[in-house]
Amino acid sequence: MFFGPGYNQCSVAFGYKGFCVLTAERYEVRWSRKNRFSLYSSSGGQNLLCFTGTISGNLMKLQAQSCDGATATYELVNVSYQL
Repeated sequence: MFFGPGYNQCSVAFGYKGFCVLTAERYEVRWSRKNRFSLYSSSGGQNLLCFTGTISGNLMKLQAQSCDGATATYELVNVSYQL
Protein backbone atom coordinates (compact mmCIF):
# COMPACT_ATOMS: atom_id res chain seq x y z
CA MET A 1 0.00 0.00 0.00
CA PHE A 2 1.20 3.46 -0.88
CA PHE A 3 -0.56 6.46 0.68
CA GLY A 4 -0.44 9.72 -1.26
CA PRO A 5 0.13 13.22 0.15
CA GLY A 6 -2.59 14.14 2.64
CA TYR A 7 -3.44 10.43 3.09
CA ASN A 8 -6.76 10.77 1.23
CA GLN A 9 -5.62 8.63 -1.74
CA CYS A 10 -4.03 5.21 -1.68
CA SER A 11 -2.65 2.75 -4.21
CA VAL A 12 -2.78 -0.94 -3.42
CA ALA A 13 -0.14 -2.92 -5.32
CA PHE A 14 -0.65 -6.57 -6.19
CA GLY A 15 2.23 -8.86 -7.06
CA TYR A 16 4.75 -6.51 -5.43
CA LYS A 17 8.25 -7.92 -5.23
CA GLY A 18 11.19 -5.64 -4.55
CA PHE A 19 10.53 -2.49 -6.55
CA CYS A 20 8.41 -4.21 -9.23
CA VAL A 21 4.64 -3.67 -9.12
CA LEU A 22 2.67 -5.93 -11.45
CA THR A 23 -0.70 -4.21 -10.96
CA ALA A 24 -1.98 -1.42 -8.72
CA GLU A 25 -5.40 0.06 -8.05
CA ARG A 26 -6.12 3.52 -6.65
CA TYR A 27 -8.65 4.09 -3.86
CA GLU A 28 -10.16 6.98 -1.93
CA VAL A 29 -9.21 6.80 1.76
CA ARG A 30 -11.74 7.72 4.45
CA TRP A 31 -10.42 7.82 8.01
CA SER A 32 -12.83 6.98 10.85
CA ARG A 33 -10.18 7.32 13.57
CA LYS A 34 -6.49 8.09 13.69
CA ASN A 35 -5.67 4.42 13.03
CA ARG A 36 -8.79 3.14 11.20
CA PHE A 37 -9.68 3.69 7.57
CA SER A 38 -11.77 2.46 4.65
CA LEU A 39 -10.78 2.30 0.99
CA TYR A 40 -13.39 3.07 -1.68
CA SER A 41 -13.34 2.73 -5.45
CA SER A 42 -15.55 4.73 -7.82
CA SER A 43 -17.57 2.86 -10.39
CA GLY A 44 -20.50 4.18 -12.41
CA GLY A 45 -20.89 7.21 -10.13
CA GLN A 46 -21.02 5.06 -7.00
CA ASN A 47 -18.42 4.71 -4.26
CA LEU A 48 -17.91 1.06 -3.37
CA LEU A 49 -16.30 -0.11 -0.12
CA CYS A 50 -13.39 -2.41 -1.04
CA PHE A 51 -11.17 -2.62 2.07
CA THR A 52 -11.15 -1.67 5.74
CA GLY A 53 -7.97 -1.38 7.74
CA THR A 54 -6.39 -0.67 11.10
CA ILE A 55 -2.85 0.44 11.88
CA SER A 56 -1.04 -0.49 15.09
CA GLY A 57 2.61 0.54 15.25
CA ASN A 58 4.37 -0.97 12.21
CA LEU A 59 1.56 -3.46 11.55
CA MET A 60 -1.49 -2.92 9.36
CA LYS A 61 -4.43 -5.28 9.08
CA LEU A 62 -6.30 -4.93 5.78
CA GLN A 63 -9.62 -6.69 5.15
CA ALA A 64 -11.07 -7.12 1.66
CA GLN A 65 -14.83 -6.47 1.73
CA SER A 66 -17.75 -7.97 -0.17
CA CYS A 67 -21.52 -7.70 0.13
CA ASP A 68 -21.44 -10.51 2.72
CA GLY A 69 -18.62 -8.99 4.81
CA ALA A 70 -14.86 -9.48 4.89
CA THR A 71 -13.57 -12.01 2.36
CA ALA A 72 -9.83 -11.97 3.14
CA THR A 73 -7.54 -10.47 5.76
CA TYR A 74 -3.97 -9.35 5.07
CA GLU A 75 -1.34 -8.38 7.64
CA LEU A 76 1.22 -5.90 6.33
CA VAL A 77 4.45 -4.71 7.91
CA ASN A 78 5.71 -1.14 7.34
CA VAL A 79 9.15 -1.33 5.79
CA SER A 80 11.05 1.91 5.13
CA TYR A 81 13.69 1.92 2.47
CA GLN A 82 16.65 4.26 2.83
CA LEU A 83 18.44 5.29 -0.35
